Amino acid sequence: MFAILVALWVNQFQQDYENKSKAKEQQERILEEVRQNLRGLEPHSARNDNLLISANKLIEDKKNREQDTGPQYVTLGYSFSSLKSTEWEVAKLTGVIAHMESDDISILSDIYLDQALYSDHWSSFTKKFALGSLDINSTKDTNEYLGAIQFTNSVSNRLINGYKRYLGLHAVEID
Repeated sequence: MFAILVALWVNQFQQDYENKSKAKEQQERILEEVRQNLRGLEPHSARNDNLLISANKLIEDKKNREQDTGPQYVTLGYSFSSLKSTEWEVAKLTGVIAHMESDDISILSDIYLDQALYSDHWSSFTKKFALGSLDINSTKDTNEYLGAIQFTNSVSNRLINGYKRYLGLHAVEID
């Protein structure tokens, strides 16, 4: 009877060790994915900050003109980063997530939810402003455009902070 209990305990110990080892390997892949997403997002976030400044300047210039000349289309553009979530999805699908630290799971859940929001917003934005042009004499279009850029910047900033927090938690050097 004692030998059976010892064998069960050894088996459980080995299984736990394997699960923790798999979780550690997956976490290394997630760390690299997060680092790559951060590298990709930061320049786009900076471009959108500059875009917002340019758009606000155009609108201010329009207000300073004496007469309205009808529609005035400008091409402002928009900058978007394609963010990856493959390694996080693998961790969830394989069950490895159950063997990760709760702090990691909490931070990563927030990050990947924000990434989904960022991607969904991009899809919505491109449908609305498909041609990348905007009539700055249309208050409605202008407000929608500026609101979309501001929202994107807000989510981008949350993502950048989340990425840095997660990488910092694991003492990973940020490029």
